[in-house]
Amino acid sequence: MMKTISCSSTKGFPRTSTSIFPRPLCASPGSRLPTRRRYRWALSCSTPPFSTTSSSENSFHQIPMKLKAGEDSNDPEIGQSEVRNQITLPQGLFGFPEIRSMDLVFDKEELPFMWLREEKQDGLAFIVLEPGGVIPNYSVEVADADVEVLGITGPEDTMILNIVTLPPDESGKIFLNLVGPIIVNRATLVAKQCIINNHEEFSARHVLDVGGEGL
Repeated sequence: MMKTISCSSTKGFPRTSTSIFPRPLCASPGSRLPTRRRYRWALSCSTPPFSTTSSSENSFHQIPMKLKAGEDSNDPEIGQSEVRNQITLPQGLFGFPEIRSMDLVFDKEELPFMWLREEKQDGLAFIVLEPGGVIPNYSVEVADADVEVLGITGPEDTMILNIVTLPPDESGKIFLNLVGPIIVNRATLVAKQCIINNHEEFSARHVLDVGGEGL
């Protein structure tokens, strides 16, 4: 039986300066959820700050940005890092199976947008964001196999990240991949990009309209 679990979120953004993965105060230490066939994690979101629409085209693209040799996460062009967490990706990312570790970097002034980037020089980088407070009624159904890889028991254990794409010919539009989010275990920082079971409810090219200003 599938059970719906709601997790409150003001904006889904980091709440402390020491870690981007704080456990919610409402979570009871050591609490576990009963085994179930599938998890459905509903993010209870407030009114999003952007107007949102769904693109009819549901093609799946992930476009990384190439960092210049010698560039590091303190370069203003990729965000001045106040907090950095090393994410482990045992199975890589879609299209990039060789990537097994990336840094999640953010600057408070740039939230909700963050950088998921390789630590090495001349590495790849993706812009990501947390959907809480940005995408209304977004929920994910995670397959048992993905739950096992991540070692998670419920929404309080997780952070959800969606990859951002910025098409050069779509000024003012930001595309989000809602079909294949990256799910992170807050405690271990192990992450996996998953095709969610309820993928038909969402788009891989969900549009955030930021009024023509772009990022």
